[in-house]
Amino acid sequence: MDEGLAGRGSLSLSLFLLLVISSLISAKSLYDPSDPILELDNDTFNSSVYGQKRAFFIEFYSSWCGACIGYAPTFKKFARQLESWSPIVQVTVVNCAEDKNMPLCREHQIAAFPTLKYFKYNSRSAEDATIFTGDKHDLPYLPFSVAQLVHDNWKTERPAEWPSFEAIAPSTTVREIWSAAETANLVAVVSQEEPSLLAWALTINYAGDKRVRTAIARPDHVQIVKEVGSSIDGKVLVYDKSGQRPVFISPEKPSFTDAQEKISEFLQQAIGDSLDKGAAAPGSNAQAPPPPGPPGGPPGRVVTSGGQKQHDPAVLADLSQYQMQLVDVESAIAYMLTREIPRRSRIEGEDLTSLKDWMGVMAKYAPGRTPTRRLLYRLNEWIQSKFSVTADDWMAQVASLQMELGNPLPAEITWLACRGSSPNLRGYTCGLWTLGHAVTVEAYTAEKNNLSFNSVHSVLSPFRHFIVRFLSCGECAANFAKEAEKHNLEAAIKSEDMVMWLWNTHNSVNTRLSGAPAEDPKHPKRTFPPKEICRQCWRSDGSVDQDATLQFLVNYYGNVKNDPVKPDPEYTVKTFQDGKVVEAEKRHFNPRFGVNGAEKVDKLERAEQRLQLERATLDTAPLRSGRELDDFKNELLGSPSSSRGNSQFLLISLSIIAFLVILGYCKYRRNRSKFWKTFYYSNDFKLPWHSDPVKQYTA
Repeated sequence: MDEGLAGRGSLSLSLFLLLVISSLISAKSLYDPSDPILELDNDTFNSSVYGQKRAFFIEFYSSWCGACIGYAPTFKKFARQLESWSPIVQVTVVNCAEDKNMPLCREHQIAAFPTLKYFKYNSRSAEDATIFTGDKHDLPYLPFSVAQLVHDNWKTERPAEWPSFEAIAPSTTVREIWSAAETANLVAVVSQEEPSLLAWALTINYAGDKRVRTAIARPDHVQIVKEVGSSIDGKVLVYDKSGQRPVFISPEKPSFTDAQEKISEFLQQAIGDSLDKGAAAPGSNAQAPPPPGPPGGPPGRVVTSGGQKQHDPAVLADLSQYQMQLVDVESAIAYMLTREIPRRSRIEGEDLTSLKDWMGVMAKYAPGRTPTRRLLYRLNEWIQSKFSVTADDWMAQVASLQMELGNPLPAEITWLACRGSSPNLRGYTCGLWTLGHAVTVEAYTAEKNNLSFNSVHSVLSPFRHFIVRFLSCGECAANFAKEAEKHNLEAAIKSEDMVMWLWNTHNSVNTRLSGAPAEDPKHPKRTFPPKEICRQCWRSDGSVDQDATLQFLVNYYGNVKNDPVKPDPEYTVKTFQDGKVVEAEKRHFNPRFGVNGAEKVDKLERAEQRLQLERATLDTAPLRSGRELDDFKNELLGSPSSSRGNSQFLLISLSIIAFLVILGYCKYRRNRSKFWKTFYYSNDFKLPWHSDPVKQYTA
């Protein structure tokens, strides 16, 4: 029997993990099929990357991450620059926001987005990857950085399929180079000392194009000095078959794009009519212009016309976004626990300390329904005793608590007020801000009369460290750390300062991100609260009334709405009379739990622990893993906590009453016997008393 229960429990746990991983919000890719980028997922990654005769330069990104959304146009331009490099190094992406890619991204220890990695030639595992630490935004230099990685890889592996990166001998002539490349239409000689970044980049670019032969020469090469007139580092000389003199000598140290475009231009001239008129030569970056967008560009954005900036009329805010919805809070908690925290394979050191501090805040002040807060309470108790936690242990513990408490967290991540116009907009970041504000308001409500309460140590500092260490949008996390310093987090000691500090910081972030690529055009960034929902928060001179704003924030984030995303299941109850329906009433299955503030659940949990201890001691029925909310209502109010407690009290009362009845009866019997003896021996009708009873009866 126990083995069967254990098996079913293990199966349920596995099913829950599968459900969480497979049913979370679908994530829209930031890249199109028209981009020269290979997009891989958990099913295709290993077979596409491992054991291949080429390298891979991979961006691990998340489609909801604002930094990734902003970086996507740059990465597309970079991929277009390296389109001809694919036989040597393939530009690739993996969307870690996709549910199925969560194990893949955890295997590669992707804790922040975007993360760029170089997978070497013939990679076998994640250990063969190198994290790119250069400036990923420096588009002119980025090809050189990748060329450096490829060159270093070549020096170690010496792949037969790759071109040589060795420099030609100082005495090698251009004629000798031509003789080694009979099919070539052009020869490009790059004069450069080590590291020969431009030479390596051009060698990779034309490795698959037999019409161009590249050669790496040192600046003191005999023929280079003869042609240029001196020893100059970083020049490109282009030769065609018409003669031994170069048809083009570049300026010193051109960019990769400039050198590539110039070589492609001379290649088109060299092959003449063999190319279709207007077609781009292989290795060229020429591409069709993008299709025109709607007139004026997206609404509410800056557009360019004739070199002049113009502003469209401002987009009016969708006021439906200004709601405090339970759906968003619970989805943010679920995404945080099941996706964000377990992204790294192991949590330890300062990361674990930050996680413990934040879970303590969540267990104490996070709003929501009682089962959700009980889950946070138990998860906090569990994590506090750990010195190191693996992602698998964390996920298993969350899943176990979900099962114990009736799955209070949603398996499907759904956004209501935080829903964006596209699946990758708003969502978790909106939900995380909402949760943070709700926590500060709950802490303010609970601690405003507590003179020893320090909001920095108790709430704000744990929130900051959690964001910096666990928010997977790396650029967002770094910017939040800057905001904390900018707005002097350490000074927000009082409970009311805490609420206003996070409000002010959030508005500062909104101002900075207004008009950014990650902004939702239907939900533009604006100062909160807008006048449409809090007119009393604004004075006539346009300044903010701090007291009115504080009261508004407390009321706003303390009023959690429980609007259903989908209608509750319902059934019809019909009343018949004389065989006819006279009334039909709609009823719902599973009535929704009420939404409460962050009430403390420690009493409720201690009562549960006492009950489990009693049952374990008495070796009675198997322990219950959860209890109905109503069983603990009285205990939370300071009264007896459960029907079991009431039954015990009644039993004790009845026992006392029974004891008193028995005691009274015994006393009564004793007194009754004494009464009759007194009556017999003391009344006038008693027989004379004799010391000798024999004489008495024989007289």
